Amino acid sequence: MNPPYKLVEKAITEVHAKFLYEYFNIRNEATKYLLKNKLVERHPIHGDFDEGDWLSPKSPYVIYGDPMFDLEMMEQLETVKSESGEDLMPMVSYARLYTKDDELIRHTDRIWNRKITATVHLGSEGSNNSWPLYVQSLEGETAEVHLKVGDMLVYVGECQHWREPCEHDNYSQLMLHYTQKGSVTPENEPVEILDGRSYL
Repeated sequence: MNPPYKLVEKAITEVHAKFLYEYFNIRNEATKYLLKNKLVERHPIHGDFDEGDWLSPKSPYVIYGDPMFDLEMMEQLETVKSESGEDLMPMVSYARLYTKDDELIRHTDRIWNRKITATVHLGSEGSNNSWPLYVQSLEGETAEVHLKVGDMLVYVGECQHWREPCEHDNYSQLMLHYTQKGSVTPENEPVEILDGRSYL
């Protein structure tokens, strides 16, 4: 992908982004209730409260492979292929709900099965200011990216990216991970579509 990151404005409509934002907030509150009242056992299918996640130590709620967000991953596949110039297959969605003073530690997504990421801003509350995402190219140039609701940044996972402490009460971000067709694992086995899952 050249350049290694690209802003796609209004990748999804503001109405749809807000729908996904409200859905994610409901998942957050429902999971708190279910766990507090011991109606379910802690399990990734419900999402998790990632205290101690090194990427964002204070972030309260994350969810991997949620069906709604996986459907969005499928919906955005052709757009991400077009913007990246890569022949991609979908791997997994990952959503994170940030709260005040959360930050995103400087890191790369240098994982063999997540080589292209599309990150979408779904919505926020508590501040009218943008919360910039910083992305550094492999040549060391840093871009400050401001995502409006529904905007998407497509980037190569090897690019370092980070965020400073958040001033919003709630800030929802959706990550859609893809990889190039023909990718192989560290053991030289073919990478399986959908992160090895048999269905969304």
